[in-house]
Amino acid sequence: MSFNYAKLNGRMAERGISKEKLAELIGISRSSLYKKLISDREFTQKEIIKCATILQIQPIDIPAYFFTLNVLVTKHKNENQKESNNK
Repeated sequence: MSFNYAKLNGRMAERGISKEKLAELIGISRSSLYKKLISDREFTQKEIIKCATILQIQPIDIPAYFFTLNVLVTKHKNENQKESNNK
């Protein structure tokens, strides 16, 4: 399962906290955080709570920052054919 962390990255920028600094503050390596941010690894519950505390994310808002699914956008075959014919 792949998650979209764009909102989390935006919050880090708003708060002026780099990925390197956030990794340090939550007690993981920079490479581990990068892997989590590209959905190569999952955040633990403790890491989510630490991030939320550091970035001042309200508990009710945690799902929007950590559980937004990446959505693959595809076009139907007929739509692709129409676009090709219009060129």
